[in-house]
Amino acid sequence: MINFYDLQQFLKSFGIIIYMKDRMHTLSMVEYEVRELRRLELISKEDFLRAMAIIKHEINYELSEG
Repeated sequence: MINFYDLQQFLKSFGIIIYMKDRMHTLSMVEYEVRELRRLELISKEDFLRAMAIIKHEINYELSEG
């Protein structure tokens, strides 16, 4: 995973598709799903950390734009 699109494709491999009108809500829901996948041990620690870094980057970008 390199960017948010890659993260969405990664989630899609688990049958998870998230799209909401508000980008921040989308990011929050993606974060929730990633945490759940890790809690259930369906993804590795490395994938979890990489996903969280992408999410945090996107949140910071959205906050700096607003």
